[in-house]
Amino acid sequence: MAAGKYNFLVEQGADHVLTFTYSDNSNVAIPLKDMSIRMAVKDHISDSSYVYAATSDATIDTTFSEHFAIPAQEGETKGQFILTIPSVTTSGFTFNQGVYDLELVENTSVTRLLEGKFKVKPNVTT
Repeated sequence: MAAGKYNFLVEQGADHVLTFTYSDNSNVAIPLKDMSIRMAVKDHISDSSYVYAATSDATIDTTFSEHFAIPAQEGETKGQFILTIPSVTTSGFTFNQGVYDLELVENTSVTRLLEGKFKVKPNVTT
């Protein structure tokens, strides 16, 4: 299955919190037990380094901040994961727009869930 499209708009200097639900084609939530989430943002697709990277498991790669959380996978939280980029991090964003992809990792299997633009709306008040 091809990755879905989603464009982020993150306000510089503010907390950015977004909840996702991973589900199948019938819109049934898929539990994320024993899985992790990771996302990387580059200023330009051809760049070799990230301008931001997040994961639910910091043991995967220490260059990733641990900004994803996977709540208990039961009831209403089944299939959910939450991205929280704190204001201290968004304040440091010095780029206007980049590209990203978001992946689900299970053992050695990687599934690209989302991709798109990652836009930063500059902060006026500092």
